[in-house]
Amino acid sequence: MKQLTLPDLLQRDLSAYEPRSATTINISLTLLGAVLARAEQDGHFDRTGWRNPFDVAFDIDSADEDYYEPFPKDELKLLTASPVFAAGVRPKRGRGETARWAPLLALFQGARRTELVQLLFQDIAKDPDTDVWTLRFDREGDKRIKTVSSIRRVPIHPELVRLGFLSFVEERRRAVGPVASLWPGFEERSKLTSRANKWSEWFNAYLARHVVDDPMKKFHSFRGTFKRYGRAAGVDEVVINHLVGHSNHSVGARYGRKRDADGVRDTGYPLPRLLEEIGRVRFDGVNIDAFAS
Repeated sequence: MKQLTLPDLLQRDLSAYEPRSATTINISLTLLGAVLARAEQDGHFDRTGWRNPFDVAFDIDSADEDYYEPFPKDELKLLTASPVFAAGVRPKRGRGETARWAPLLALFQGARRTELVQLLFQDIAKDPDTDVWTLRFDREGDKRIKTVSSIRRVPIHPELVRLGFLSFVEERRRAVGPVASLWPGFEERSKLTSRANKWSEWFNAYLARHVVDDPMKKFHSFRGTFKRYGRAAGVDEVVINHLVGHSNHSVGARYGRKRDADGVRDTGYPLPRLLEEIGRVRFDGVNIDAFAS
């Protein structure tokens, strides 16, 4: 695919590739356009009759900006009854325990796939002042975070602790050492992106086979599911946005934040309060204990 010209590429069947929203495509077009605009400014296309091919954008229907739909209760029930969770199956392409814990963290934390797969052991820690277990999403080292507002340290959902997430963390830490990747199959950091994409292909196929076959229901749907159930539980939208790393447009919502020991601003909420709020996000009617396999 990488060697094809654009006209040839457009003739190919691309249905096997995960669809992208118009918002995401526009971001890519803007970045590519900026690179070539700078090249044009520096004279690389003088007297060629060249026009920047990325100087375009898709119109975005506000209803389509968040492309993936959340999982309703019935689909979450099907997920708990699927082989990874109900029978302890660990498919090779699912990368061992990654097959179980990555979806659970996405569901209970509302985190993005890219944020999750790059987690290191140092990103899971107990806060010394409050004894609250936290997850940290940052740009340290080779890690990448989508926006500044997505850099955050948030409490680990109490249900994840109850289901044994911290035990998984400790067992893997003992097996591979304290500075390695949290996830089996993602130890080679130079191949993180390609392996994350292949893992997503596996999970989305697993989802289509065992839960729901719908192009609008993918791994990213966990994020919207968390927000929807959080709203249903009465969690304030500002708090939900802090928990999942969405920006809060209110100026007042940005007041009261302080820097932690690494120089990153916190959410402005004490960790015990955030722990209380994230604990309110519950999936009533779903047998959460079924996730304990």
